[in-house]
Amino acid sequence: MREFKVEFRIWGSRGEENIEAQVVDRSAYLVLPRSIADRIGVMTFTRQEFDLREGGSVEADVGFAFMEFMGKRGPVNVAILDEDIKPRIGIFAITGLGFEVDLEEGRIEERMLRL
Repeated sequence: MREFKVEFRIWGSRGEENIEAQVVDRSAYLVLPRSIADRIGVMTFTRQEFDLREGGSVEADVGFAFMEFMGKRGPVNVAILDEDIKPRIGIFAITGLGFEVDLEEGRIEERMLRL
């Protein structure tokens, strides 16, 4: 699996920001440090425990924001960590907007969503 980053715009109730995030497999969440989530106003609604791909687990606030990626807009689930972490985005968050993610080639292509 090839690691690669994507850039997109994200916004919440207080503002918007352009973000660069590492694409990770098997996740439906955009993972942000609390500093970014608070700055843009991510609305949280629960706290949940998650497995970390590095091993172990962590508890995080969960909420949602909106994102624009390659010309498409939509909601995205956000896990907010208190640690100073680099943003990362799960492939399911990207595919939910109508894209196919090829982790082997490090490529993202538009696709038709299925209902």
